[in-house]
Amino acid sequence: MQGAPVAAFGRAMRAEALTEDGDGSQARPWGGFVGEVVTVQPAYGFLRHPRYSSNLFFHQDDLVPGLQIEDLREGTLVTFNAVESDRGMRASQVALVR
Repeated sequence: MQGAPVAAFGRAMRAEALTEDGDGSQARPWGGFVGEVVTVQPAYGFLRHPRYSSNLFFHQDDLVPGLQIEDLREGTLVTFNAVESDRGMRASQVALVR
């Protein structure tokens, strides 16, 4: 199990690298960040992004039109916006990275 933290760190760094467009422009049609799905349950899940110290919650209602919660798996890269909610930061406009 010693390699697991390194692999997780590598995935987080990959997600962070994908958020940079080089010129600072936002070329993605949905969401300002690219993150990784950590957990998926029947109606909600959590995303990881290096900018946030804890995983970001999302509800199935936070998915972009046409995306179903069943389309997401652990390790899937997604774009998202981070918004403030009454319980802290959460992900919205969650979409698959294409």
